[in-house]
Amino acid sequence: MLIREAFPADLPAASQLWFERQCLLQQSEPLIQLAPDALSMWQRTASDWLTDEKAAMFVGESRGELAGFVAVGICADAAGLQPAWVGRLLAMAVDLHQPHAALSSQLLEEVEAWLRRHTIEALEIDVPLFYPVEAAFWRGRGARPRSHRYWLSL
Repeated sequence: MLIREAFPADLPAASQLWFERQCLLQQSEPLIQLAPDALSMWQRTASDWLTDEKAAMFVGESRGELAGFVAVGICADAAGLQPAWVGRLLAMAVDLHQPHAALSSQLLEEVEAWLRRHTIEALEIDVPLFYPVEAAFWRGRGARPRSHRYWLSL
């Protein structure tokens, strides 16, 4: 498995992985509603990550095919809290059709290294409430809950 920085040419395949993950999550969480042009919107946003000095995107490639990706950004923590700046997981998805051993961990290692180079000490992750596989992955990495984010429809 080759882990490398993402290129613009990776975005169509990455957007498909992102979309498939959203469709899977939507099966257990009806609050997830995809926009009619979700794929193109996501690709435009991901394109911005590639040029933003406070963001990075890494991909896992196997035999010339994109097997997964992760995107991370640096953002301000809540006012008055330490550390003042944190990493934030922007998106992450792996190929659900072809298992690749430890791909998520390998992608996360790249994220951690990138954040350390930017002197960032913490990573914020939104874990889907009804997807225990992801919660177990993050707990296994040593992540701890800091808050519950709620959704209030108006």
